[in-house]
Amino acid sequence: MSENTVNLDRFDALVQSQEEGIEFDLVDEVGKPIGLKLGMVGPDSKRARQAMKAVAAEFSAKAEEKGTLLAPEDEEEERMIAFLAKVTTHWSPDPSIGGKAVSFSEENAKTFFTRFRMFYEQAQARAVRRAPFAKG
Repeated sequence: MSENTVNLDRFDALVQSQEEGIEFDLVDEVGKPIGLKLGMVGPDSKRARQAMKAVAAEFSAKAEEKGTLLAPEDEEEERMIAFLAKVTTHWSPDPSIGGKAVSFSEENAKTFFTRFRMFYEQAQARAVRRAPFAKG
């Protein structure tokens, strides 16, 4: 490799890692794992790019229905929840809420992230950063 070049091959591996996704433990308020793992793809993955487009289209259509281009203040969090639900691939095991097991689906993920802000924040921290997907 020449001194006058910069090897960018490692970034292909980073994108591949984002396509494959990661699985991580959700933790409670003191940082202790609660026994629930989330799977998620990275921000450069095809699924994440498609999710961004889908969320933008969904909220654009809502704005058009309302006859406004201005987003309400609370819409930013709602958009992120929709995005997180699309880039989350699974959870394991199924969580129990109100005594009932909740299987993974995009809609259930939206409800989960809306209800449990601490888990929304943990997922968001990974979904928008590349570092959690770096290998080695």
